[in-house]
Amino acid sequence: MDSRLNTFKVEGLPFQFYNDPVYGVTIITAFNCLPSDIKMFFEMFSKTKDLDCDYEDWLQEDKVWAFTVRLFNLDKDFYTKNNLFHKALFFFFVYRNSKMTPQTISTIAHESLHGTISVFSNAGIELSEESEEAFTYYTGFLSEVISVSISKLIEKK
Repeated sequence: MDSRLNTFKVEGLPFQFYNDPVYGVTIITAFNCLPSDIKMFFEMFSKTKDLDCDYEDWLQEDKVWAFTVRLFNLDKDFYTKNNLFHKALFFFFVYRNSKMTPQTISTIAHESLHGTISVFSNAGIELSEESEEAFTYYTGFLSEVISVSISKLIEKK
């Protein structure tokens, strides 16, 4: 496993966190956790409830295998206490297989692009010929963070 990425766990939450100092975003990966854990996270740590998706509908395993939520207005007390940024990307993946299958890799890439679009949109960067390499690099970076995080979460099972 790649040790260059320093993901960490916040006490009491079954998620992996990684701080991206370049764009000031905390990347949060949740894997095979209870819907109640995700609900608690959003209710306690998201200042606004205007999320870019209705996660409660999406937490049904027969409907979705993964989703991404952009959180750019978070409860500062929790984030300051845990040394995290006030902006975050939340990635959720349902457990289907303990190995990195082609479907898993494809889904990580798919969700990583959603994350890249959110971060770059917030930073005012539009996709163009000049920014294409930045988009692809950041999508690869997010894919790596998520893959390492999922591997760590699988190991703890």
